[in-house]
Amino acid sequence: MSVVNQLVELLERLYSETEGYEDNPSDAQLWYNRGYAN
Repeated sequence: MSVVNQLVELLERLYSETEGYEDNPSDAQLWYNRGYAN
């Protein structure tokens, strides 16, 4: 798999995982916990 393909997959994952954050930024702590609490 090329580096470009890996970057595209990463961007797609980031877009899907952060979908809805802009609509409800008051949930910032929940988003933080998702990424770092595990």
